[in-house]
Amino acid sequence: MLDPEAAGSFAKQGASMLDGLEGAGVWETVLSSEPEPHRTAEDSDLDGVAHAFADMADLQTPFKGHIPMPARLLAAADTYQALTSGRPHRPALEPAAAAVALEQEAAASRLDGPAVSAVLSAAGHARKPRSSWPDGLTDREIEVLRLISRGASLKEVGEALVISPRTAAHHIQHIYDKIGVSTRAAAAMYAMEHELLG
Repeated sequence: MLDPEAAGSFAKQGASMLDGLEGAGVWETVLSSEPEPHRTAEDSDLDGVAHAFADMADLQTPFKGHIPMPARLLAAADTYQALTSGRPHRPALEPAAAAVALEQEAAASRLDGPAVSAVLSAAGHARKPRSSWPDGLTDREIEVLRLISRGASLKEVGEALVISPRTAAHHIQHIYDKIGVSTRAAAAMYAMEHELLG
């Protein structure tokens, strides 16, 4: 609904408010109202700008990285079942080939790594043991590092791992101490560089 007072004001002053806009392009009008200093990007920089906006949108998305474990397990199990079942467009994959495909999905972050490991273990595939995590990180610290690298708050880490936010904070401090960083951004970079986000 329109505010009658605003509509009346526009009716009286609308022509003067719109005066000068005729002939002006919308884009130029928007740019001219941008506060100083005006910043522009060269065509060669547009991909980087698009990636920056996408990263910002990912950081603001409340659901990224916060899918409950049962849903992640279901996604991995459903994918494995689909791969080992025949489809009209392709034959069923052998279990070993399906396991490789599932691991590739986890490596590409399209499926959760621990969920894929659990599904493959339940399906009878030998688990590839990891000799150790870098810098002496424990399995639990890796779980916490993955969550904070995806933007989870202390409360969200606690809920995901069924621990208190205070315990989550202790884990984060131990992670920082072990890997030699002091911010979440640096911890996320560490996780990416060491391929720990899978």
